[in-house]
Amino acid sequence: MNTNDSVQVTGTINMKLIGRDGTVKDERHLKNMVVATGKKLMAERFVGTSTRNITHIALGTGSAATTSATTSLGSPIAGASVPAVLTTPQSGSVFIYSANFAAGVGTGALTEVGEFNIDGAVSTLFARTVFPVVNKAADDILFITWATTVN
Repeated sequence: MNTNDSVQVTGTINMKLIGRDGTVKDERHLKNMVVATGKKLMAERFVGTSTRNITHIALGTGSAATTSATTSLGSPIAGASVPAVLTTPQSGSVFIYSANFAAGVGTGALTEVGEFNIDGAVSTLFARTVFPVVNKAADDILFITWATTVN
């Protein structure tokens, strides 16, 4: 009997930057880290002490590496936190959120993205990653699909 079973939480992010003329300007496939506050949020849901879910995806310009102790974006862009929409899970262990950053939202030299639960004034980071710069012009649209797998 194997008693060394462990649970891992991993995430993948697909980012697609679309220009005003509809062309794909940039596309990225990234991995993320579920941070300690995100794991705590999952545990609270599991034992029934919380009903909080991921509610937002936010963009920033920070570049510091993500650690398990990270609790926020390094340099969030004001107004660049949009509602995250839960899509139908691919399986019982995968949940997928998506967000669209419209023209004029999240404009700049982007280098980080995070998933959050925002409940009133309380913002809890679930997962974050940093990446080489993506330049989002004022008239670009950025689509993000974030899949988290518990295995």
